[in-house]
Amino acid sequence: MKSSEHRVFFLGEDDFVSSQQAEINETDSFHIRKVLRLKKDDKIIVVTLEGKFSAIIVKDDAPKILVVLDECMESPQTATKNIYLLQAIPKLRKMDEIIEKSTEFGVYAIYPVFSLRSPLGPHSPLLKGKEERWKRIAMAASKQSRRSHLPVIHPPATLSSLIQDPNLFSDALKIVFWEQEQDTRLLNLLPLVQSHQNIALCIGPEGGFTLSEVDELIQQGFKTCSLGRQILRTETAGPFAVGFIESVS
Repeated sequence: MKSSEHRVFFLGEDDFVSSQQAEINETDSFHIRKVLRLKKDDKIIVVTLEGKFSAIIVKDDAPKILVVLDECMESPQTATKNIYLLQAIPKLRKMDEIIEKSTEFGVYAIYPVFSLRSPLGPHSPLLKGKEERWKRIAMAASKQSRRSHLPVIHPPATLSSLIQDPNLFSDALKIVFWEQEQDTRLLNLLPLVQSHQNIALCIGPEGGFTLSEVDELIQQGFKTCSLGRQILRTETAGPFAVGFIESVS
């Protein structure tokens, strides 16, 4: 039996047709069949909510390859930190980059938010299909970095509705990065970062948050801080902050 060790394929709950059998999505099935040239009885590696498994291809003549889970290779990893990124939506090309790089650095979930200076509003036709695109980008980045957890990409929401939801981030350390903060840098919050399991990071759009938005964030328990002397681009700030917190955890 051949085995595809260098590629990991993610299975969601909807992919399972029974407790042990699952279908690989059409894009990955095409890659398995045409690029890796694997067929029935060959093995691949899959990641589910239950961990990482070897899986055997049992049917390869349909658009979706059918596999049966075999040996459990690795139990689900317990994340040292659950990092939630609240990212004000910038230009869409930049949002793609933020999702890709934040995923590679280990983000747990991403919340795209509409802020007052976001170039797009909730009803913009340019957002049609973007949520599915962002999920594909996160999946591809997870495969590239060989992560065992696929980050959740939440539907876009307004900043106010998100931070005022009492069920979200109630036990998290909440940080908003603000270029006008002069006294507190991320490094100063390191003791708090290390003592919290859940951390919510809020990044503004191009042009930053307005004063009223920062006031609202503070009222909802967010701590303001800067990322240093340099003012980073919005597509750089989020991935940098995620990577920094992951590295010190």
